[in-house]
Amino acid sequence: MKKYIISLLILFFCSESFGQTVTQTYIDPCDQKVYVVIIPFGQNQTIAVIRGKSKIVTLADISSGAFQTWVNSVFATPCPQNDAIRLAQEAAARAAADAAARAAADAAAKAAAAIIAQKHDAGADKSLVDSTIAGLSRLN
Repeated sequence: MKKYIISLLILFFCSESFGQTVTQTYIDPCDQKVYVVIIPFGQNQTIAVIRGKSKIVTLADISSGAFQTWVNSVFATPCPQNDAIRLAQEAAARAAADAAARAAADAAAKAAAAIIAQKHDAGADKSLVDSTIAGLSRLN
């Protein structure tokens, strides 16, 4: 009986040893997407792809912390935006700038019209026309 129990224990432990791997799990702070990097023992390297950036990862990279440094640098970049959101934001900014430009032009035109109305009358017209005509005669 003791032989059978020992045999079963050996069989159990041997069958479990075939699936050894190094697994690193990362959660993207932007969209909470989970990235899992698995390196099976014996292979010693794999390719990790995080946010569209790829890197060949070795067991030495994981042990030394070099891979963690690379992951941190990827996650330190600004969160990527959805193209639809980015386009909507750009359109809203253009519309706001156009509205501000129109409002400024309207205000300037009204202010100029008010100044001209206050300081420009028929007498001012006559002196401007006379000086312009006098200037034209000097050109000939």
